[in-house]
Amino acid sequence: MRGAKTPRSNKGLTLVELLVVVIIVGVLAATALPNFFGASTKAKESGVKINAHTAHVAVESYATDHSGVYPTSVGDYTYYFPGGDGAAGSIQGDQLKNPFDNTSAYPTDGSAASAQGEIGYQSGVPRDGAYTVTGFGQSAIVITLQP
Repeated sequence: MRGAKTPRSNKGLTLVELLVVVIIVGVLAATALPNFFGASTKAKESGVKINAHTAHVAVESYATDHSGVYPTSVGDYTYYFPGGDGAAGSIQGDQLKNPFDNTSAYPTDGSAASAQGEIGYQSGVPRDGAYTVTGFGQSAIVITLQP
């Protein structure tokens, strides 16, 4: 029985099989990780757009309660953010949560947004009696809202 082979134990993987599995997992990870990082930036920029829309709705709600006149500063309409009491003007609404650094703040008053996750409010832009709400994403303004 010189040519007879002894049966291989089926208790584990050979070194070659294990290396093939490791290489396959490495290739899959190399293709998936860049997609994940891009998706997280897009999600944060979507959060900025949601915050800008929230500020936009608060401005329009203020104007509805004040005969179509838009607020001249952020302090005029903080009561119209979610959680506030609107026209009663005694309970300020919740501040907006910055999706990039998790801080909370109302929109920047009097200028366009210029830092990651920031929302800006400008009264009288582009013309008197109007306003502009801007939102700054990863590296640029990602949304501009006007009446």
